[in-house]
Amino acid sequence: MPWPLLLLLAVSGAQTTRPCFPGCQCEVETFGLFDSFSLTRVDCSGLGPHIMPVPIPLDTAHLDLSSNRLEMVNESVLAGPGYTTLAGLDLSHNLLTSISPTAFS
Repeated sequence: MPWPLLLLLAVSGAQTTRPCFPGCQCEVETFGLFDSFSLTRVDCSGLGPHIMPVPIPLDTAHLDLSSNRLEMVNESVLAGPGYTTLAGLDLSHNLLTSISPTAFS
C-alpha cells in the first residue's frame, strides 16, 4: 500500500457506536494515529421532556435534543461533566419559552 494512502487511513475518522443513555444513540468518531482522539455525537431527539438532564459521555462534541417538547433550559438541564466539551447543541423543534442566563455557564 502506498505511504500517502496508508497515512490517510490512519488519520481519517472512523465511526462506531457505543452504549448510551436509554433511547439515545451515541456515535463515536475517532481520529489520529491509532485512534488517539475521539468525539461523540449524542442523538436524544424525540424522547420527550422527561429525559432531562441526560448523562452524556465525557467526549461529547454534539448533542441533539431536538423535538423533545422542552419548555425551558436552565443550568440543571445541561448539568454534568460531559457538557463541558460540547461544541454543538441542537434545541430545534422544542417548545422553549425561557432560557436561564446561567444555562450555558
